[in-house]
Amino acid sequence: MIKKIFFGIGLAVVLGIVGLVNFAGGKSYNTDFVPPSGLNEQTWPELIGGMPRQLQKLDFANGSVKGGVARYGQGAAIVIVSAADQAALDAFVETSVRPDLEIYGSKSSGKLNGAWWVKATGNPGRLYAWQKQNWFYSVQTANDDLFDEAVKKFAFIASE
Repeated sequence: MIKKIFFGIGLAVVLGIVGLVNFAGGKSYNTDFVPPSGLNEQTWPELIGGMPRQLQKLDFANGSVKGGVARYGQGAAIVIVSAADQAALDAFVETSVRPDLEIYGSKSSGKLNGAWWVKATGNPGRLYAWQKQNWFYSVQTANDDLFDEAVKKFAFIASE
């Protein structure tokens, strides 16, 4: 009887961990790519969902966080920023990224080994964001198909 109880508890813990790992659409992503040496128009995919990129420059905290966002109509947006230091990047994520998670049904974020990760799903779609060195990337789409297309076309993330 006690073995069955411990087995049941162990099974519940394992299933909970698997569910957490698979939270962002059930897929794993490789984000271990060398950050860009700089940003130019070609850093972002040209088209997603048939919509051309519309670039907007981003500048936060008196220039300590700089980058851009490419919007693809109402269906997708990809953000790339670099920060002068970790404190500036932390402030950017805390004030400009994490508050936006409230619109999603399922969401999680935090730091692992000092690097940010953010995942969210539900209405209005999907969000996946991560830190690599002093760079921060975010892919946000209105649905899973656009997210899969963005991952295929964006050079800093790949499906595993």
